[in-house]
Amino acid sequence: MNKAAVLAAPAETTMTPETPGTPETPGTPMTPGTPESPMAPGTPGTEIPLVRVEDVKTYFPVKNGASRGGLIRAVDGVTFAIRSGETLGLVGESGCGKSTLGRGILALRPLSGGRVLFEGADVAALRGEAKKRFRRGAQLIFQ
Repeated sequence: MNKAAVLAAPAETTMTPETPGTPETPGTPMTPGTPESPMAPGTPGTEIPLVRVEDVKTYFPVKNGASRGGLIRAVDGVTFAIRSGETLGLVGESGCGKSTLGRGILALRPLSGGRVLFEGADVAALRGEAKKRFRRGAQLIFQ
């Protein structure tokens, strides 16, 4: 099965996809809504993530073949947060859903489930100037 790894870290730092720590001593896994989570609303001394991806799913219908009528789960249950000053690298095998996830985050492809928040606002609901501002500041870089 193809898997992709999500890495979010301050620029020029290599860390695992966990809450902030140091390269030698990683932090703890993020669980949205728990008091110890940096993503928990109202936790003193924390900031709202610049981008928060919550349980994002993108499914495609199978139109031909023996599996016709079924679904291809290109992206299934992806959750992470990117804070100001962090860089995200998404790596994985060819065909594992990296580009599909990126397009969903930028609202270039509709999601089958979950949501993407930019500065606390749902990207799917952005309109007008807010949508322009989001698209100017967000980009995918393929390498």
